[in-house]
Amino acid sequence: MAPEERVALVRRLHDSKKQVVLATTGGGSQAISDLLTEPGATKTMLEAHVPYSIESLTRFLGQTPIQACSAQTARCLAMSCFKRGQETAEKLDLVDTIPTINDATVRISEPNFRRRFTDSGCEVDFFGLAEQGSPVSYRRKEWCKHLLGIGCTASLVSDRPKKGEHRFHIAVQSYNSTSVFSLVLKKGARTRQEEERLVADCILKYMAEAAEIPVDISLPLVDEEHFTSERTIADDPWIELLLGDAAAVLFIGGKPVFTKKIADVGAPLISAERPISPEAEFMQNIFSGSFAPMHQGHLRMIELAQQRLCGKIALEISVRNVDKAPLDYTEIEHRLQQIDETLSGQAVWLTRTVRFIDKSRLFRNATFLVGADTLKRIGDPKYYANNHSILMEVLRMITHCGCRFLVFARPFDGEVEKLQTLFIPDMLRTLCEEVPEEEFCDDISSSAIRERMENGTKPPGLRG
Repeated sequence: MAPEERVALVRRLHDSKKQVVLATTGGGSQAISDLLTEPGATKTMLEAHVPYSIESLTRFLGQTPIQACSAQTARCLAMSCFKRGQETAEKLDLVDTIPTINDATVRISEPNFRRRFTDSGCEVDFFGLAEQGSPVSYRRKEWCKHLLGIGCTASLVSDRPKKGEHRFHIAVQSYNSTSVFSLVLKKGARTRQEEERLVADCILKYMAEAAEIPVDISLPLVDEEHFTSERTIADDPWIELLLGDAAAVLFIGGKPVFTKKIADVGAPLISAERPISPEAEFMQNIFSGSFAPMHQGHLRMIELAQQRLCGKIALEISVRNVDKAPLDYTEIEHRLQQIDETLSGQAVWLTRTVRFIDKSRLFRNATFLVGADTLKRIGDPKYYANNHSILMEVLRMITHCGCRFLVFARPFDGEVEKLQTLFIPDMLRTLCEEVPEEEFCDDISSSAIRERMENGTKPPGLRG
């Protein structure tokens, strides 16, 4: 891109209504300077970040990436940026908001724990820091249409030869789409400065395209270089879930079939106004997890639970995390597709619930399928700032919601963790039924499978 083309493009970006949070792991950081040195940057740039070291990248994402330079990590960066921009926009939005239990954010390091109880059941407002769920649809929030999260990861020329490819990935997150653009660079074709310039120009190009600015610029690619891209356009239920209009969306066969609004959480499934509740059969037995990927251990747990509970088992994936960015639309699509390929027609809830206290209010009177390791965390005071009183209040709320746990044994540190060997409160133990170790004891790890898949090794026991 010629310097005059670059300046003209940046000025058009500043004249658009788009607001941007940008993060790059180093490569392409010149784009930050390009955007800030032209007048009008305050209209466009909300934040810019360069998490250069792996430690900084881990802190920014809230998790250690399997690969620092990958399309997935770029998407995680873009979603982290979008989340930061959303938090800023929501604070500046003048629309009245209401707190919701389903979005409660628990910060166990804070001292001022507060509780409240309502006629409809127990609610919790840990430390007064509950997120705000808005009664106003995202369609009436102007900031939704203008916010962009941009993430870039790159592996470029360094002071020592690299065995791997020189490459970069640029991701763009908007309120209704996730896009990622990748390019493998020809080794030896450019200096470090030339590779840096190319990445920065590509960041500006894809930012402009996301801002719907016509872009007709020349990029100095060689014959062997070709961009690959992936874009996921979100349906309304996905958008409502990400932006807080919906508490949960039910998918069957990868297609959305029911949306539960934030305002409906805790309401009776059946009422005079709504005598038929077709989603009710998928709210009785819930298997929560990431399912990234779904493996044979999951399938065996579902099979055993169906035999014991005599009902349909629905999977539940939270799009939100305590410290990490929400799942982006491409990640959601990949997970739903992989689940349907592994178990065709499986019911899956996508929710905003992070902890089991949230899940119990969303899925009242449900039985949750959990490994013994998960149950141990639910009953461990260290996850409640070593405050036994908070732990017991949480367990009372789960009990009040009528929820129970079906517990599966898990190998750990040379031993087998199972219900009878766990050191947990009696109140929690009374809510549990155990699948005998002889029937199930599996140590398959989704995270270990993901690492093998990143290294190009097909995980055992999966189709495709």
